[in-house]
Amino acid sequence: MQLLCIVGFLLCIMKTMRSQLNQKTDMNMNLILSDHAYVRSCQRGIDPIVISEILKYGQQIYKQGYVFHYLSKADLKLFYHADDRKKLENVIVLTGSEGSVITTYRNPDAVGEIKRKSKRLSKRPKSFVHNAQLVQEYRNRRFAA
Repeated sequence: MQLLCIVGFLLCIMKTMRSQLNQKTDMNMNLILSDHAYVRSCQRGIDPIVISEILKYGQQIYKQGYVFHYLSKADLKLFYHADDRKKLENVIVLTGSEGSVITTYRNPDAVGEIKRKSKRLSKRPKSFVHNAQLVQEYRNRRFAA
């Protein structure tokens, strides 16, 4: 199983390197990927070129302290060929406040889901913390006896 994961990871790296050599990229754009974003983009088949295109030309939604980048369907139809559209559509790039890429993913209804999120990250309700304390006290009494 581990050998299969390593082979898949190496194939992903080779594919990324080939696509970077075959396509022209803007070298002025510094793309900072976290380790998580790099692994996930390889697993999900999202090239770094796609990520940089979305960061350069995509729209942004600010929610929960993060920035969600995406290309709208109208922009895809106007500016990209059908082959490129398939690579770029439904891709979301999540960046932090400092601009580094946290993760990337594909979701057909991602924009709708992002817009439905609350503005701030939700905290656990007080009742949850209280219930957790009760469970811990119960366990302590049960094992102490």
